[in-house]
Amino acid sequence: MQTSRNTLPIPVSYRDGKTESIVIRELEITELYEFIDYFVKNNSPRMVSFCAGKDQAWVDTLTDESFRVLIKEVLWRNYPRIESLVKVDVTVAVRLAPTIKQIMDAENLLSLEISKRESPISNELYGRAQKIPS
Repeated sequence: MQTSRNTLPIPVSYRDGKTESIVIRELEITELYEFIDYFVKNNSPRMVSFCAGKDQAWVDTLTDESFRVLIKEVLWRNYPRIESLVKVDVTVAVRLAPTIKQIMDAENLLSLEISKRESPISNELYGRAQKIPS
């Protein structure tokens, strides 16, 4: 596995007060398919540990703020690449369609005002997902 391209170490804090810098990897293509499984299962802790090259228990040692920073970086580093796969690989589209619909419904239900930078799903994919029957 390679180190992420164009990535600076991200400082994180642990619940015990220690700090460290973590690099969130840009996943290899085969890893993207594994990442999709975690994304579809709403397993954010596993997505973070997977992209950080750590075991899942490691996530529980992070402060809430550090986890939030890392999950945002994980999504912004890897989700756009998955979204590109949706356009050419029907298996990815089939796996993600229900999840995208759930995200849209949750955002609507909670009346969230999410900026483009905060939401990993593009407007184009939102439009496609809205056409999917519930």
